Amino acid sequence: MSELVTTLAAQIADYIRLERLPVDTHLPERQLAEQFRVSRSPVREALRLLQDRGAVRHVRGTGYLTTGNGESQTGEDLLAEQVDGDLYLQLAEDHLTGSIPERVSQNALMRRYGTTPGQIKRVLMRASQEGWAERLPGHGWAFLPVLKSIESYEQSYRFRMLIEPAGMVEPGFRLNEAALLRVRAQQERLLTSDISALSASVLFQAGVRVHETIMECSGNLFFVDGLRRANQLRRLLAYQRITPSWVNNCQSHIQIIDLLLEGERAEAAARMKDHLEASLEGSRAIVKRISRAIQDGDIGKRTGTKRW
Repeated sequence: MSELVTTLAAQIADYIRLERLPVDTHLPERQLAEQFRVSRSPVREALRLLQDRGAVRHVRGTGYLTTGNGESQTGEDLLAEQVDGDLYLQLAEDHLTGSIPERVSQNALMRRYGTTPGQIKRVLMRASQEGWAERLPGHGWAFLPVLKSIESYEQSYRFRMLIEPAGMVEPGFRLNEAALLRVRAQQERLLTSDISALSASVLFQAGVRVHETIMECSGNLFFVDGLRRANQLRRLLAYQRITPSWVNNCQSHIQIIDLLLEGERAEAAARMKDHLEASLEGSRAIVKRISRAIQDGDIGKRTGTKRW
């Protein structure tokens, strides 16, 4: 079974858990493929893996349905069977600090971390899925640029402050009510969830899904691509951050979505700008400490960051 399928199964497991999908909820392959931006073939294999774990069941003529047995198993639990989470975080940290070259062979990484070929391949595939590594011809890997300084982090937010409110008032804006209601419901569930039980990647993706779903309504592909790229670049810094005030974030997301559903696009755009400014202000001191520690090559000791 490929590393892509394992990672995708973990993402679907987290989706089922975070959405609190009831028993016998249908999981359409096409919808999952669009959501995770893959073809339907790996989605089908990932669902078979989840079927083996008892999280879903297959009904002939209907497809895959949730069973309710996956509530106690997160995506990270599933990944833990095949992927060493500590190794993944160490790789991410070493990339942030520049401790590993931008291009490196798989064998060199194996020697550095003392891992098996399977372990390092799975971790690298997860990094590839999350957009900060890519496979080169042969056995090499390239690590893609990510945000490493408070200056670049602030620039990413200023960029978002320009394009996200603008996307809401684009001439081609078309409200996707069903998609907005889905992400709104997810934000409501987060308000009543035990955040400490959720992984950094799940929390990060939940917020990203709100912003990208709204931007997709703009109809402007350049805005959509720009936002996705900005989110990929800030992912690793987000993993190093102390969990922010998710209550305020979720409430703000819900308010913006409600304004859009009411047709108040201009007001929603203004609220989005305020939301992004508040988010930047709330994280500036933390990111500044992290970026300083990155420069010193001492992330874990000096920043007081929470490790997941």
